[in-house]
Amino acid sequence: MKTMVPSDKLARYRQYNAGRIARAVRLNQRKSEIIFTLVPYLLHRNQPDLPGYVADPACPRGIIAYDSASAKSSRLFQQLFPSARAGGSKKAPRPTRPCAIHSLKTIGSMGTIAQSEKSDCDFWVSVDYGQLGSGGLQLLQQKCGAIEAWAEAMGVETHFFLMDIAQTRSNSFTPPVADKAAACEQKVLLKDELFRTHILVAGKPLLWWLIPPGLNEEQYRIEVLRLDREQSINRADFVDLGCITGIPPGEILDACLWQMNKALASPFKSVIKFAYLELLLQQEGDGVHFFSDKVKRLVTYPEKLGPGEASLAPEQIDPYLLLAREVTTFYENSATSLTRQWADLIRECFFLKTLEDLKGPASKVSGPHNNLREIMEQMTAWDILPKDRQRFLNFRHWQNQEKQAFAGRVNEYLLQTYRRLSRSTRGGDLAA
Repeated sequence: MKTMVPSDKLARYRQYNAGRIARAVRLNQRKSEIIFTLVPYLLHRNQPDLPGYVADPACPRGIIAYDSASAKSSRLFQQLFPSARAGGSKKAPRPTRPCAIHSLKTIGSMGTIAQSEKSDCDFWVSVDYGQLGSGGLQLLQQKCGAIEAWAEAMGVETHFFLMDIAQTRSNSFTPPVADKAAACEQKVLLKDELFRTHILVAGKPLLWWLIPPGLNEEQYRIEVLRLDREQSINRADFVDLGCITGIPPGEILDACLWQMNKALASPFKSVIKFAYLELLLQQEGDGVHFFSDKVKRLVTYPEKLGPGEASLAPEQIDPYLLLAREVTTFYENSATSLTRQWADLIRECFFLKTLEDLKGPASKVSGPHNNLREIMEQMTAWDILPKDRQRFLNFRHWQNQEKQAFAGRVNEYLLQTYRRLSRSTRGGDLAA
């Protein structure tokens, strides 16, 4: 395949990003309008008749390169904020300070096959701590908290994490987790999740998309400087959060312990997370190949796809489906029967995770408000449906004995995998 120039790659990325947003809208139009239209507007402005208002003139606001016109003309904005719309006929004063937010992104299942009715939305808000100062950061956190409370009242659970650009680039950031006592510092894994799952809501896209996959930190920096020197891009138009290279073994163990704790509430998700950790560790001899790099190859570097990796149209790329296929293939092709035996469980947990909170009875595969037909078609096309799919479609109606037996399999998988991962992580960093 012919190598694309940066402008072509950026256009392909924007097509992919638009496809992710379109999928989120299909799954829940009202929720998506709040997330992708109203939230960025509320962050961009600070006025008394809008949610998120902070009565301090020093409160930071504004998103770089954000056009608020489409938000103000949206049906939901007109419905919810008629007074703000009326007042908007007057020309807004020019901001006296630079915009506070460089890039606003979702992280997680939004816009993928794994998005469900109960899915919350985590926003990764890239800011410059030095620009904001401690007082400005507190005020912006206060503003975000007020928007969170408003969104919750609207039936949409959101969380904002204000992340410093320089700290994220150097992997020295504090992971945004709610339970600091139980959480572990999973910085590299979290950054990998951000890169492979994010949707750009407003502001600058990641420079990472335009840098070839598989580079170490030094090579990444050299490539950034080359693009800048050749004026292939304007670096000011992008947010540079660096790259991902190696992962400390301790972070793997921390992630395992964290997922063991999370399994009490989200067992299917924890199985998937464990499976990905094992996939990473089994690559140790050949370097760690993060899944974010595979997503990047499909989106902006299709010329670097390996043998057997088919190119996809940007709107066909779903990070969750890709990961499901990658992990199930890994388990099915494992050299040891001890690992291979879990392939069916992995498929079943992926399937059950996508069925969470579907509208309508799980036994039906049609209807205007049911996403099950689309899920089944996509998972069939990607060959990741469980063998006994009809039985799992009726999971919520299982007898207690069946559910307990399945829970026992999940617990056994988690314990056995933890032991394998614990043994694999002894002996130093896993460098890419």
